[in-house]
Amino acid sequence: MKNARGVLPCVIVAMMLGCASLRADQLQDEADIRTIQAGQAEAWNRHDATAYAALFTETADVVNVVGWWWKGRAELTQKLTAAFAVMFRESTLTITGVTVRFLTPEIAVAHVMWSMVGAKAPPGIPEPRQGIQTQVLQRSGGRWLIAAFQNTNGIPEAPFPTAPLLGSAREGGQPMDAAHLTAFAKRYTDAWCSQKPASVAAFFAANGSLTINDGSPHVGRAAITEAALGFMRDFPDLVVEMDGVSIESDHFVYRWTLIGKNTGPGGTGKSVRISGYEEWTFGPDGLIAASKGHFDAADYNRQLGKGTEGK
Repeated sequence: MKNARGVLPCVIVAMMLGCASLRADQLQDEADIRTIQAGQAEAWNRHDATAYAALFTETADVVNVVGWWWKGRAELTQKLTAAFAVMFRESTLTITGVTVRFLTPEIAVAHVMWSMVGAKAPPGIPEPRQGIQTQVLQRSGGRWLIAAFQNTNGIPEAPFPTAPLLGSAREGGQPMDAAHLTAFAKRYTDAWCSQKPASVAAFFAANGSLTINDGSPHVGRAAITEAALGFMRDFPDLVVEMDGVSIESDHFVYRWTLIGKNTGPGGTGKSVRISGYEEWTFGPDGLIAASKGHFDAADYNRQLGKGTEGK
């Protein structure tokens, strides 16, 4: 027991020294990885593709900010040499932050924040201004090198939107912002006034749907054309006025007023003026994927019998 009591403190001290040594080694490894990031900026700002690529393993995978995938140090050197010739010839890279996490004593993940000025991006490619790199680093032969690299352009984080994303739909290749939405609704209104029912259907996706009050959905452009034809046939002088468009919780709302005299086949000859609205959702093609129309059917039928003066 006396010997055991003497051995235990020695074991504890040895463990403490081992942990301290391990921690010291890890601190040195982290310092070495941070040195790589400083070297990344130095090589970039000299526009030295060879020196930059030397920070990577021979078989490294590199994905740049626009998703171009380069495989190996040789291809990275080749691509950067071309990039430094024009696009990044006057660019300056600044490393603004580095975090390191060790997966094993030989493998680490680093997230590297950066900013850049002076890049000249060609049309169609966003100008790199700030972002974050995700790096997998490997220690081999006592030296840390980047084995995998994913770069991402960054913007300040903002709360997720709670309203429909206007920009998720596109019209004519342009984002469906508020101005495009209003213009779309005005043209849709004109189509209803045209006595050309197919013009109304053209605003819907190929498999789009139009539902009127609690009726069955009219699915597809042919069915929507037939639905629009019914109103145009009943009201040869049909006028639809746009009362507005707005954004609700998860859809868009188009408000309208229908004006006309029911002089079509079997009509009553009475004037009708009824207001209502449609709830729109858009497809990725910028056309209406679904429209749910609502109006006061009882008032509509009353006007068909007695006219607007009989309300």
